[in-house]
Amino acid sequence: RLKDKTKSAPLFFAVQASIWTGSHQGLPFWLIQKYRDMGLLQVLALSGQHVWALLFSLGILGRIILFFSRSRRGQMLNLCRRGLAPLTALFLFSLAPDQPSMLRTSLCAGVLFLVRNLPNQINALYILFLAVLGLIAAFPEFLHSMGFILSVTGILGVSMAGLCFQQGQVFRKNIWLVFWLMPVYAFFFSRWVSHLAIFQFGVGWLWDHVYLPLFFLSGILVILSPSFLAAPLTKLFEAGLNFWLDWEVSRPHFLPLLVYRPTVPEMLLFWLWLVVLALWNRSFILAKPKTFVHSASRIDLERRAQRE
Repeated sequence: RLKDKTKSAPLFFAVQASIWTGSHQGLPFWLIQKYRDMGLLQVLALSGQHVWALLFSLGILGRIILFFSRSRRGQMLNLCRRGLAPLTALFLFSLAPDQPSMLRTSLCAGVLFLVRNLPNQINALYILFLAVLGLIAAFPEFLHSMGFILSVTGILGVSMAGLCFQQGQVFRKNIWLVFWLMPVYAFFFSRWVSHLAIFQFGVGWLWDHVYLPLFFLSGILVILSPSFLAAPLTKLFEAGLNFWLDWEVSRPHFLPLLVYRPTVPEMLLFWLWLVVLALWNRSFILAKPKTFVHSASRIDLERRAQRE
């Protein structure tokens, strides 16, 4: 349906094919080369960020639907929201079964779903560690895969951040995760723009949190729209994408590249320091729960204590 409705918008269809199936055939070669030279090629590859962006887009549409509908179906969807992440990952994997990154993302999403729904008496990090070992045993070729190592690193970082940071510490948690991913990015990509890695992470953040959700939302709107509305929508989106390409063309590589590849001991030492900081933050929170615990979390804890 999307292909039929975008015959007059080839660039819009190319972008949609890229985010849904991982195919870059319709994208300009110079754009892909530019992102590769800037060390940002990973933002164009299918990954867990696509799952998050699609979930975020579906959440926006769901809120709009619930705003105009008072049906109890919304409550049913709210009950099964925890399973949406692995289902969304499996859905994207069904669209791009030839992409190894989506297989890894689906497996990681399933493992995280199981770990998060374990009883409180079971050590989640221990089960997560066993699950990672199980994936390596089942797929030994993953051990040498850059994408698998990135996925495992991301899962461990997100799990540690969720364990050691409260909901009210969003900024501190995000900064910690950025530093957690820095060494592994430098190890595999070894290409940093200028002397500030913050540029790459800023562009990556914009792509993951702004561009991808907008791309998914626009595609979903075109698919759901009737023909008489789909045509003007595709023209509008095509014009916006052409404006974006013109902006990319007018800004070639103007920042010097600094190549740095950390060693494995350096990475382990840096991660150990971050783990110590995260554990210190957790101990500080436990010492003063009233200062850092978010009000919504405190109410949830009180209700859980009353039920127990």
